[in-house]
Amino acid sequence: MLKNLYRGASSEEAPYKQSIEFTSVNIMTAIAPDVALTGRYNSNQAAAKLGIHRNTLRRIPESLLPRHQFLNGRIFFYGKDLQRYWHMNRLS
Repeated sequence: MLKNLYRGASSEEAPYKQSIEFTSVNIMTAIAPDVALTGRYNSNQAAAKLGIHRNTLRRIPESLLPRHQFLNGRIFFYGKDLQRYWHMNRLS
């Protein structure tokens, strides 16, 4: 079905073609992330705690959410930074 979508399929073959919309709004969870302030969270865990996709997490500037690296190069986030970012950007 997806192949038909990209080959100019008619609306009968792919009725969802017109309903695809993209937004740039980042919607975080309304509940503060339950994290240990001194805890370390990898990208997947941090994104899950904030309720956002990991690619959205990667687009957040480092000045707003500092990234840290282990000696092996893996990225992690401190819980206190996740809490601070959530409080700065939550929707009221």
